Amino acid sequence: MRRWMVQKNVPPDNVVTSTLIYWLGKNGMVCKERNLVDELERGYGPNATTYDVLIKGLCKTGKPNEGAAVFEMVTRGCSPSKASFANFG
Repeated sequence: MRRWMVQKNVPPDNVVTSTLIYWLGKNGMVCKERNLVDELERGYGPNATTYDVLIKGLCKTGKPNEGAAVFEMVTRGCSPSKASFANFG
């Protein structure tokens, strides 16, 4: 879907991308989820919600250490939300 949006010159914003990341994580496709965030970081810049969704997916698939590594979003200009912290609880 994201590729289709780019081909049609529809900018994939954070809402659409966060939704795609959520569903990839929910279906255990963490590798694809992380790739999408990496792609977003090179373009539009993910927001706190995007990172929250990624962290949640990583933690729910048994990869809390990777979730903690993503928590570095603070250094990229995003402030963590309550949801960020809740993912580790």
